[in-house]
Amino acid sequence: MLKRYCLFLLLILFGGLACAAGQNATMLQVSTYGALSQGVYNGDYSYMQLAQQGDFGLGTFNGLGGEMIAVNGYYYHGDVKGDAELVNPAMYAPFADVVHFQPTIHFKIDKSANYEDLQKAMLKYMPNKNIPYAIEVQGTFESTKLRGLKSYKPPYPNFSKVEQEQNEFTLKGTSGIAFGFWFPSYFSGVAPNGFHFHYINEQRKKAGHVLSLQPKQVEVSMEPIRYFDLYLPNTKTFSKADLTPAN
Repeated sequence: MLKRYCLFLLLILFGGLACAAGQNATMLQVSTYGALSQGVYNGDYSYMQLAQQGDFGLGTFNGLGGEMIAVNGYYYHGDVKGDAELVNPAMYAPFADVVHFQPTIHFKIDKSANYEDLQKAMLKYMPNKNIPYAIEVQGTFESTKLRGLKSYKPPYPNFSKVEQEQNEFTLKGTSGIAFGFWFPSYFSGVAPNGFHFHYINEQRKKAGHVLSLQPKQVEVSMEPIRYFDLYLPNTKTFSKADLTPAN
């Protein structure tokens, strides 16, 4: 187990060096959001592999059981209660978005704002709304409303059922990082429409999927995404899922 974690950290370091050298600015997505919505919660792409593809990102785990957020090359697992720990690299991701984050757009919010105002500000700074963006929001937050997911075993329920059973919790007066992505609507079925964020506090002890944010004093950094790689799982559940878009 110790050797596995050491190799995991070396891969993270290697990925960071490649990013610094400008060798990799491609975003990778594992599976599709449509597949996740249909209950495809078992993937075949390991976190050991994922660590080579990005130092920032978000995702989940086989059978769900929490939320993943990657920050500065460290991958964290926030469980159903929001308690965070480092990801076991032997775990697999049924869905994830990762990138070697190299932001080129920066702005600050120096006063209290609601989640809607924050989103409007981010949209204002996007010069091209026909491409995705990777986004980091770092600073202090008056409130962050998050969710954690239970673990499930096959046969898996659809995600609408999972959302009915999710654990919602609110962190007050924290410092931390919300990281996520914005996708244009034409990605529908492949990626979540609009904004999708996960959050982890400064102590790296609490994490979850963002339901709402109330920033107090934050810096927003964004990277336009022009290269999008999609990995499609080689699993029976993915091959048998009905991914036909609803009319």
